[in-house]
Amino acid sequence: MIRSATLYSYEIPRILPQQAHRKGIVIQWTHIDGDTVWSETSPLPLWSVETFEDALKQLMLLIPKLKYQPCAKVLTTLPSHLFPSVHFGICSAMNYFLSDRICERLSLPISGLLLGSYSEILKQISLLDSSGFVHVKLKTSQLSVDEAIWITQHLKKKYKLRIDMNQNWKPNECMQYLKNFSESDFDYIEEPPTNCQLTSFPIALDESLRMMEPISLPSLGNLRAIVIKPTLSKILFSTPTLISEAVSNGKIVSLSSSFESGIGLYHIGRLAKHLSLTSFPLGLDTNKYFCRDLLVTPHHIQGGMVDLSFPKPNINLLKKIADV
Repeated sequence: MIRSATLYSYEIPRILPQQAHRKGIVIQWTHIDGDTVWSETSPLPLWSVETFEDALKQLMLLIPKLKYQPCAKVLTTLPSHLFPSVHFGICSAMNYFLSDRICERLSLPISGLLLGSYSEILKQISLLDSSGFVHVKLKTSQLSVDEAIWITQHLKKKYKLRIDMNQNWKPNECMQYLKNFSESDFDYIEEPPTNCQLTSFPIALDESLRMMEPISLPSLGNLRAIVIKPTLSKILFSTPTLISEAVSNGKIVSLSSSFESGIGLYHIGRLAKHLSLTSFPLGLDTNKYFCRDLLVTPHHIQGGMVDLSFPKPNINLLKKIADV
């Protein structure tokens, strides 16, 4: 049972200029037996359906109603209208208290991430080798077709590639890009543009899966993977049969970050381990886009693996909102 919770806000400076700071909410939960854990509720601007203010208001109203209830009951009785980021923050804590509560470091395989403009990505490429990545995801939304072709031709010599188009390219641009490559060059093409008929290249779904109502596993012959961001979607908790169906059909299920702090990253990794979704690299290579993290002991990447330290934030980087 939860005895109390304290809400804090944070702002982390970002390296890339598109968003000067990452703002979010972290929650310190105290169990009735005195044990504590931190979780995170941080909507991602432009992507989340909720804002920071929406999430904070919902947490302030809901958490007092959760106190002194069994954690298992909390998980099964959460209101269906909860925002995804709020759902993730609460479920992360409840799942921790229901586990053996070992303050363990997690070592999990991850894919490298490349995003930004052409010049920004070129600078990032030099860091891939030193981190030992085998799989790399390239986001193409800020690249021209020619720039993406050049970068992909360079990367495919060393890495297994995941190309994330975020549905930003036009169908003819997508086809112009892909005609330079073969299916074996990619783990998958994530979110190609709608109406783009990719019958042979393996594809992955992310945003479009979240838009489905009801959510179900599409019967696409070339569907290779589904990408789930727990901060942006309640799929993991609201549609658990989707995960088992995907796995039983040989699909990759990759849990991925929405630029949470190290607290959120830890809980995504913990979820992946709990659900046995660690056979394929996770999308957790986002900390490098921050000037600093909240954690006293930062996560560490080496050999294509991330060592996730148990989340203990530097309290000096947090601003207390309220005890609830």
